[in-house]
Amino acid sequence: MRCPIDEDISIVRVQSHMHRRGVGFAAHRVRADGAMEEIYSNEAWEEVPVQVFSSPLVVKAGEALDYRCDYKNPEPRDVAQGLTTRDEMCMLIGPYFPRTARADTCNDAEGRPAETWFGSGAATCAETLACMNEAASDAAFFGCVVESCPGAAAEVSEVVRCQLTAGRGACEDACAADADGCAACMAEACAPDVAACEAARCEG
Repeated sequence: MRCPIDEDISIVRVQSHMHRRGVGFAAHRVRADGAMEEIYSNEAWEEVPVQVFSSPLVVKAGEALDYRCDYKNPEPRDVAQGLTTRDEMCMLIGPYFPRTARADTCNDAEGRPAETWFGSGAATCAETLACMNEAASDAAFFGCVVESCPGAAAEVSEVVRCQLTAGRGACEDACAADADGCAACMAEACAPDVAACEAARCEG
């Protein structure tokens, strides 16, 4: 996941948070030109090491924080995000200043999700969209995102954001009224994102 930073912040320390299938974690500061600088890595989910910066790490407006988790699942079942160790998590945590709600939750100015989700699979954005449309649960929906190719992360994320936020707020009333009206409104509101998704390729 990559979270854009919209105003300068100073990070005091960082650490990972995973559950018991976590076998690898890496976090990077992403410069405005796209260059990535690793700021933390770890392979443990228990007794997690903490990276304390000798002077606060400054992340400037226009940069981003990027982090990923690697897992090994020995169980004969799919594991999704959740609150217990039967589930999984992937979080980058640590104190920073000045506090901003947008950095805390990775939201945009309207309070909607601003992150970019990177899949680790080979599915195109169009294939990912078809998968999400058939998903019967939240776990299955985000499983489609996990199976998407990294090169289409921006297009996949725009579609996900549109679907998760009722067409970025445009369809809140329609979706509160009835399913058919909601579907029609969402199809219109998300049409530009769907078109960009269908045209996206995995390279890049």
